Amino acid sequence: MILNDKEINKLVKFTNKFIDEKVESFKFLSSDIIENELKNIQVDFQHQNYTLFADLCDDVIFENIENYSENYMNENHIVNIENLAKLVFENYIIKLRFLLKNNSLILDNEKNIFENVEKLKLMKEKEYLTSEEVSTLYQIKKDKLLDLRTKKKLKYFQEEENGKVLFAKKDVEEFMKTYTF
Repeated sequence: MILNDKEINKLVKFTNKFIDEKVESFKFLSSDIIENELKNIQVDFQHQNYTLFADLCDDVIFENIENYSENYMNENHIVNIENLAKLVFENYIIKLRFLLKNNSLILDNEKNIFENVEKLKLMKEKEYLTSEEVSTLYQIKKDKLLDLRTKKKLKYFQEEENGKVLFAKKDVEEFMKTYTF
């Protein structure tokens, strides 16, 4: 007996755990590896080579269809495996694409975090800080920093060449120990 589309679609949910685990194994790998897997899977799918998931589909069919009496080598059984495997492949491709898209977002995010940490490290090593750097390092809003500067509560000096306002890091640290907002 050849299973109808409704029965095949019901069987797909039994393959989801396996597919999710397979996709999960790629989660922390590079985008290149995921792209390579996706490319290989798409080639198999285009050439209707469903052997990767044939055993899974075979097991799912026999375990979940009542009174299924087809022989392993029967042509109807092979058609059922192909129909189910096609949907499993589509599901796998969709999930790999989703992972690839999200993986690149995560990697970009991690890169930004790394860059920000590096900037903070460089700022902490400086002897003199700009207003922006003081705001970033000590979480003082720029308008509050300007107010502290004009009220002469926080020492600063201005470069003669370009007029840039700088704060001595040690002065800012001393100020932060004594002043509460």
